[in-house]
Amino acid sequence: YRNIRVINRGESVEAKFINVIGGNMVGIYCITNIKDNKKYTGQSIHVKDRILAHKGLLRRGKHYNCHLQNAFDKYGKESFIFELLEETTKEELNDKEMFYIDKFNTANPNFGYNLTEGGEGGGTMSIESRIKLSNTKRMKHSKLSESDIRRIKLLI
Repeated sequence: YRNIRVINRGESVEAKFINVIGGNMVGIYCITNIKDNKKYTGQSIHVKDRILAHKGLLRRGKHYNCHLQNAFDKYGKESFIFELLEETTKEELNDKEMFYIDKFNTANPNFGYNLTEGGEGGGTMSIESRIKLSNTKRMKHSKLSESDIRRIKLLI
């Protein structure tokens, strides 16, 4: 957990690491790319487990957020910091997640990796985000070229 840290706790950023906290906690976390300062903000009732799940998916190249995965592949694991932004109650999670996504503007692709505005169920994806995600997933799992796919669509 060397690069998992807790911030906004009234202490210096380096002073409190998640690995000194025995169990899980409810809260808002952030994944920051220190090369371009883009962020992904999320919520969990088990922050430590959630962060570890993100790390595992990213290391294996299987993260569902293709923008975050591409950046991780490009810049490497050393370029990412996993932080707890705020410990909250379960009831506050959705509002706090939306607050931080708005604060850091992470739903804007120029500033972050969030595909939605946050809140329960992840909110709704913009049409542009849905199309990009769909196309990326389709091409990632397809052995057909783009021109093959276009020809098949014309035949249908």
